[in-house]
Amino acid sequence: MERILAERRWIAARVTAGGVPRRDREDVVQAVIVAAWMAVEAGRYRPDPSVAPRRALLGWLFGIVWRKVGHHVNRAWVRREIPMADPWSARPS
Repeated sequence: MERILAERRWIAARVTAGGVPRRDREDVVQAVIVAAWMAVEAGRYRPDPSVAPRRALLGWLFGIVWRKVGHHVNRAWVRREIPMADPWSARPS
């Protein structure tokens, strides 16, 4: 867990680069850390021994960040969608 937490700034930089709004960044960073920790606990982190330990960790974390950011940015409430009974009746503003 310490190795994951030590990369918090790196994770935050990737979340910012992914286009997550400022108000949501800390939540997404936390979601990444929790997902990584749960994966470690479940035994899903199996780094290649031929790769430097930090490089292996960052590559693995990048995948988690990429998925969490993608899911967050594509949520309807983040994109400010408004559900309507008849979407064809809407006029652009």
